[in-house]
Amino acid sequence: MLTGETLQTIQTPDSGSITARRTLVGMDLEVKDENGDTIATVVVSEREAWTLFRALGVELLA
Repeated sequence: MLTGETLQTIQTPDSGSITARRTLVGMDLEVKDENGDTIATVVVSEREAWTLFRALGVELLA
């Protein structure tokens, strides 16, 4: 998988989405609201990304 390539997009309970992309230092998570507007972008470690996805009831695809 290439850096920056979309790894996975999940729907959140509030009808928004989180898109995960691999970076050189972890995972870039782009959070969008129900209208598709980006409301946050954050880079977290892969471990933190896995924890977040599990909390949302979804397994992060590696």
